[in-house]
Amino acid sequence: MEKITLSAYTDKSFARPTGKDLKVQINPKTFSLEKGIKYHENEQAGDNSASGVFNRYDGEKLSFDIIIDCTGVIPDTQPTDTAYDKVTELEKLVYDYNGDAHRPSFIQVVWGKLLFKGQLSSLKTDYTLFNSDGIPLRAKVSVAFANFVDEKTAKKEADKHSPDMSHYITIREGDSIAALCQQIYGDSTLADQVAQINGLPGFRRIEAGTQILFPHLKKG
Repeated sequence: MEKITLSAYTDKSFARPTGKDLKVQINPKTFSLEKGIKYHENEQAGDNSASGVFNRYDGEKLSFDIIIDCTGVIPDTQPTDTAYDKVTELEKLVYDYNGDAHRPSFIQVVWGKLLFKGQLSSLKTDYTLFNSDGIPLRAKVSVAFANFVDEKTAKKEADKHSPDMSHYITIREGDSIAALCQQIYGDSTLADQVAQINGLPGFRRIEAGTQILFPHLKKG
């Protein structure tokens, strides 16, 4: 079975590999991909709603556990291998300072259809089994990576969701034009103008499935 591979890069464009990579001994049972959205706080006077104004998409995060086993049950391990050695090898790749990059390396994680490019955000090691001399033979290393997006890509993504761009949105059950105007423009009072642009008699009670154009509009 294909193993998770971690590869180190010197540059944020992932064009210059260091030539160093690492395959895990045992694939994790699970991994987590986290996504988030950043909102500006709603500062309109008299508005006590919890929803803010869309700012940007937060970076994705990938986390999983790497199991290290030096008891001899894993093929290709040597009798002299210890969990310390394997953890140090991993730390050199993802955590240690890269002199060419003047920072820790950028890391690419590949497993099947998973391709994640980012940088280490946290690493925690739990040693779980020891020999008679107190040398650790097993460890669980919990790693988390934050994806890295270069400035050009980040700007392009921000522009795509900017209120300076036009949006076609399909109304879903529970949606309202006023709420969407608040989300897109930061101003719910533009709902009537959006309704007029779309040839609607009003902005209330819009049937689910209706596609609405939210054009570039300026507040005020």
